Amino acid sequence: MTTTYDLPVTFEQIAALVDQLSPAHRQALLALLSQPAGPAPATPLAVAPGPGGGIRLVFNGIDGATGQPLLDVHTVDELAAWIRGEEQKQPVKEKEQLGTLHQKYLEAKGQGVRGVIQGIDPLDPKQAGWGVIFHPNTPQAVRSALQPLIDHRQKQCGRDVTGLPVVFDIDLAKDVAPGGSQADAFAFRINRGQGPGPVNPDKLPYYLLLVGPPTDISFRFQYSLDSQHAVGRLCFDDEAGYAAYVDSVLRCEGVRAPQPPARQRRALFFAPDSDEATRLSADYLAGRLAEWLHLRDLSPAKLPAGTASLPVYRYAAELVRGDAAKDRLRAIVQDGRAALLFTASHGIGFPSSDTAQRSDQGGLLCQEWPGQDLWPPYQRVPKTMYFSGADVSQMPASAQLDGLVVCSFGCYTAGSPVQSDFHHLWDHVPKEIGAEPFVAKLPQEMLRRGALAFVGHVDRAWFFSYAWPGAGNQPSIIQQTDTFRSALEALLVGEPIGHALEHFQEKYLDLNSLWSEEGLVDKYTLQFPVGDRMTYLWTARNDARAYILLGDPLVRLDPDRLAPA
Repeated sequence: MTTTYDLPVTFEQIAALVDQLSPAHRQALLALLSQPAGPAPATPLAVAPGPGGGIRLVFNGIDGATGQPLLDVHTVDELAAWIRGEEQKQPVKEKEQLGTLHQKYLEAKGQGVRGVIQGIDPLDPKQAGWGVIFHPNTPQAVRSALQPLIDHRQKQCGRDVTGLPVVFDIDLAKDVAPGGSQADAFAFRINRGQGPGPVNPDKLPYYLLLVGPPTDISFRFQYSLDSQHAVGRLCFDDEAGYAAYVDSVLRCEGVRAPQPPARQRRALFFAPDSDEATRLSADYLAGRLAEWLHLRDLSPAKLPAGTASLPVYRYAAELVRGDAAKDRLRAIVQDGRAALLFTASHGIGFPSSDTAQRSDQGGLLCQEWPGQDLWPPYQRVPKTMYFSGADVSQMPASAQLDGLVVCSFGCYTAGSPVQSDFHHLWDHVPKEIGAEPFVAKLPQEMLRRGALAFVGHVDRAWFFSYAWPGAGNQPSIIQQTDTFRSALEALLVGEPIGHALEHFQEKYLDLNSLWSEEGLVDKYTLQFPVGDRMTYLWTARNDARAYILLGDPLVRLDPDRLAPA
């Protein structure tokens, strides 16, 4: 959305307010003030000049209950106070806990190396292995529904011959951090003989499927495990959802009949552009990716078995923009042609007290949304303006979702934590989002109806996903779609989706290393204030970490089976 602040002051007076703002917004405003007066092109830094010399601050995410931004600030002074954390300072106890985490990081520094041990091909299931992780709360009916997939993967990975396990049960008496009560990924790995460092598939498979809601196996468990392994999650409200997903995967992989009709080598990039924030993501993310991909020659990184030369695949890429209405998205989802659907939009959010939070949060706001500037103040956003899980569940039986892969940039598109990972950037007590964490309904329903995988975001999504502030002789904004491009290329040439997403983990670990060494030292050890660089790193780190896979990490698109577009 776009918020306009009309300031009856000069640019010199605005500059005097800079020191009251957060480092991130301070740099944004200073960059803006250095521009000549008058209209300037919008940038992913999420600021642009407004009418009368005012400042427009752009934030992702719309509150469906009010039509207002999810970031609830109304005046420049209020924004400055929110950033400085004048109302809610972070408790001393929490700072001490984070300081302890920093010490743990220093102790473990240098031990962790992403990926598998030397000599193991992560693209070969027989070498890398596959496993499923259950929580003690997992009902027997859910385990039974997943058994056909477990049997198939066990044979596919050769573990029916080697005797290596594929089923892993969390032990709440052992697999927890000291003093904790929830399952801890590091303890889980250690208790199975897998220490810090590369994955040894003889101890724990590289591909791991978590089963159940984040109330049982937390999002943080998934984030942590995903740093070394290729991890996905299945979470449905009943065993029928698990059974339906298993049936779709087995049919797509030719284990069960009938095999669904072949999709096309076609990728659709759905990008509403009704306000400043969505115009940015349409311009700098979806638009750039569609332009890069269209009819580009793509080849796998290694020679497929039984072939003399690398195959070349071409995908037709289409940017759906301007006419990115809800009915258009519904038609795209159910027509069965595109192999890949990429969305870049506002994810809709609701207060924890709103009954629509569990059913609609993470729904995709479409072109019908006119933008906050044209929306009546504090009026509820109607369901006709966003695409949610209910829209998928109400599709006719003829709807073709089998074999579809979805990647979605937007707030809460994969799920919601209890507390935001971003509000403590400026010493805030983390904001409570809901009473408990949950997986969004939209991906649940798409997977239930046959989609192979859904890649989405937990918590708020930020422009750091596709842009970075420049420095020195660099432009003021550095476009950075390389992570998305690398992941999409790996996916489209047929790599297992869990492995294709390792590019997001590379970005997260890169940012995490810088933030851990510099940010925590400054903030908790030396008691220095966090500067611009650390604010960027902290936000970008959490943003990169929060992309997760919903679905089996070993599923893949088969470009040889896809029809030419």
